[in-house]
Amino acid sequence: MRRSILALALLLLAVLPSSTAVSEQEPGVLLDVIVIDLDCLATNTTCSGYRPAHLVEYMGADWCQPCQIVETQLDERTEDDTFILRHHPSPKDVSYLSESYYRFSTILGLWGLPTMVIDGEGLLAGSSQIAELEVALSNRSDTNFTGLTAVELVNGTLQWDTATSNTFIEVWTTTEINHEEEGYALTNMAVNHTFSAGADIAVDTDGDFLVIMLQIDGPVELVSDSKTLANAGIEAIEEGIAIDPFSKNPALLVIAVSIFLLLISMPATVMLIREIRNKPQPDESE
Repeated sequence: MRRSILALALLLLAVLPSSTAVSEQEPGVLLDVIVIDLDCLATNTTCSGYRPAHLVEYMGADWCQPCQIVETQLDERTEDDTFILRHHPSPKDVSYLSESYYRFSTILGLWGLPTMVIDGEGLLAGSSQIAELEVALSNRSDTNFTGLTAVELVNGTLQWDTATSNTFIEVWTTTEINHEEEGYALTNMAVNHTFSAGADIAVDTDGDFLVIMLQIDGPVELVSDSKTLANAGIEAIEEGIAIDPFSKNPALLVIAVSIFLLLISMPATVMLIREIRNKPQPDESE
């Protein structure tokens, strides 16, 4: 009983990302995304990229059972102009990337797996909400990514420019990685990361794609892209690193404790009401 109550409280928190906390720091914003297919290097020394209609960042782990449901869903998608960037933020995974964990916990303010972030702002938490991915994408018009005025990969060096101020780029190199437990392939897994506020940056081209993201630094204020609560299929990332969803917003702790106390007090309250109703009433005629 207690375990189910605690699970319900955690699932309620899953749709309240800690990055929504009031912070003195300005919120982070994803301004632009350009994807470069590294197959271009086989025949060219200079490569350019394209802007996807949507960028979906999927956060998962090999040990996460609900993640396998989501990964099957992703593999069965019809190809379109949406780019799926996969992250393994759990240190237990062989394909763990510390920068993925930093984005997961500090920038996006997340704590549970699997989760998805659409276009740098829309949140789907747990396998129950991620099942709504296609609906969430259809409800969004094609994203007008903008900000990067020039992007070229020349002999392993990324040359870029922007007219926006106080921004930087981070570059994710992705490749296909085998699932440690199940053996199937995970495409577009982030395996290398670098960032720069300058015009030129050396990048890792040993992979399938480069995902270039122009951003304003800071914690992102996520909004739910689902109309329902996350009611199933979410596991806390608990592999040796404490994830505290209350650290950035103490109000969440008050909400969680209130919900927990209400839930555990309900059985006793119901029993008390039943006892009062069943208690023999004194005969007023006596």
